[in-house]
Amino acid sequence: MSSFFLDLFNMSISAGWIVLAVLLLRQLLKKAPRWIIVLLWGIVAVRCISPFTFESVLSLIPSAQTVSPEIMLERTPSVNTGIPVINSVINPIIGESFAPELGNSTTPLQILIPMMAVVWLVGVAAMLIYTCISVLRVRRRIGTAVLLRDNIFQSESVDSPFVFGIIRPKIYLPYRIDARDMEHVIAHEKAHIYRKDHWWKPFGFLILALHWFNPLLWLGYALLCRDIELACDEKVIRNLDSSQKADYSLALLACSVDRRLIAACPLAFGEVGVKDRVKSVLNYKKPAFWIVICAVLASIAFAVCFLTNPKGDLGAVRNQISGSDLPGLELEIVAVETSSPDPCITVRFKNKTTDEFIFGDEHYFYRKSDGVWEDCRYNPNNIWSLIAYPVLPKSSSTHTYRLNIQTGTFAMISDNPADNSAAFFYAHLPSGNILTEPGEYRFETEFFIDGKHETKYKAWIEFELTRGFDTISVHTFVPAALVYDDGRYSFTQTADIAPTYRLVNGMRLQEIAADGSVTALGTMERITLGKDSFDSRFWGGSENWCEQETLAGLKRGNYRAWQLTHSKGDEHLLYLLLEQEDGTFYLGFGYYGISGETTSNPDDSHIRWLYRLTSANSETRR
Repeated sequence: MSSFFLDLFNMSISAGWIVLAVLLLRQLLKKAPRWIIVLLWGIVAVRCISPFTFESVLSLIPSAQTVSPEIMLERTPSVNTGIPVINSVINPIIGESFAPELGNSTTPLQILIPMMAVVWLVGVAAMLIYTCISVLRVRRRIGTAVLLRDNIFQSESVDSPFVFGIIRPKIYLPYRIDARDMEHVIAHEKAHIYRKDHWWKPFGFLILALHWFNPLLWLGYALLCRDIELACDEKVIRNLDSSQKADYSLALLACSVDRRLIAACPLAFGEVGVKDRVKSVLNYKKPAFWIVICAVLASIAFAVCFLTNPKGDLGAVRNQISGSDLPGLELEIVAVETSSPDPCITVRFKNKTTDEFIFGDEHYFYRKSDGVWEDCRYNPNNIWSLIAYPVLPKSSSTHTYRLNIQTGTFAMISDNPADNSAAFFYAHLPSGNILTEPGEYRFETEFFIDGKHETKYKAWIEFELTRGFDTISVHTFVPAALVYDDGRYSFTQTADIAPTYRLVNGMRLQEIAADGSVTALGTMERITLGKDSFDSRFWGGSENWCEQETLAGLKRGNYRAWQLTHSKGDEHLLYLLLEQEDGTFYLGFGYYGISGETTSNPDDSHIRWLYRLTSANSETRR
């Protein structure tokens, strides 16, 4: 149920974008026939119910999957709206609010989303019950109606004309209607039946019942009903002269009484928005042929742009074929991040069995050469990762593999070779020429069934890469300008005397002094910065910013962030790497470890200097 609810939620968000676009297009196509506007609402309906679509470079949908189905299993949940500015605002809030407590294997979203799915289901049921009640009320009202002719009835309980029914629609008129107005009223109601509006309104309401939580679709449904009425008016008055249009307008005014019962019933069509309709009738002019053609072409372009999904980073990855030693586990590449300095590939594990599978960071890459799969990693020696990731029964999970590292053999690291207490860690080596050239590739990993770790199975994806990505490199950055100095210390820094920094082997930060000596500082970890945690790292005021950068501008353009803490004697140093949406990098240097009072920054970590970086010649590793 939770998975279905999230899929529907994503479709609803996509449909919401189309509603906003239709609102704009309605204004641009004021002179176009109203039936074209009604067709645009049909595009919204298709987006609301169709889980399948195509990808297109012309798509204007920001994101086809705002909420990932795996968000309940993510340790730091986030969404992808397709608009980086919105992501940077809401993701820190989501990450901080719904991250699981330390030691707790259950995330808050694993509880909240199933609850939301139940609330959604209750709302759908309430909408359908409301429909049944409103239909029964209308049926009771028209129970004494008298046949006038054909499918036209009159009743003393009816205050306004309307069409009721789906299979055999009938027209119901009040007894009080003037004979002079009756001809125009009946013509309008017959136009509804001719256009099959008695089908489209209930269908639209059924879609609204599924998406009752989306206010934009409530607005869209209200405007759909209004546009349907305007389209019927246009069909009736198309060949009327000015005096006949005036008579038609008077008939509309005569029918403008209390219509709450009819307007509330999804299966009935009453007269709504009479004021706007009268104005539209009196000002109606048959649109020129070229206006109709332009409106139709605009609608086709609109459909192409909003019924297709945007092409993601997988534009170069095609023809994925998944396989496994154990039936029931499928793999799918869902994202490829090629921007420096941390390129990665995200794979979705789909478990269709009743067993729980366990996998690790271990993975292999092969490239087909002359019909033979050749290992294309820098270091082919691979061992099982100490970290195990579960894939629950009848569920799925995503995992991100870094492309510029490869788990290798055990190694020891220590600042002092004589220190026998040095900790073991996994050595990381560059991945060689993985995905740097077009061709056929094979991603492979191992897994086992929970409780049966003695037997390992392999799962893989074979795919075609239509273009090679940038060579996986060791990235070297030189400080180009000092843009922030909090001014709390007597000594200063400038870009000229600042050291060069290098990122190697999976975000390991090195500092290169002027004499060429290299100091390994540690591995930078990906972090999410909220508004408060962003602000708290910069203690200085606006006067401490230079080179025209500001804290507000830095937050607004932030795309990703990494952090590293490094102890050097009595000093506890802090490094902060910021990647902006335009590809600019900033490196901050400061301190941490002081007891803090704010939850957003409990150790009072703060930045002393912030440099804008420029990329130096990279050291390509193949």
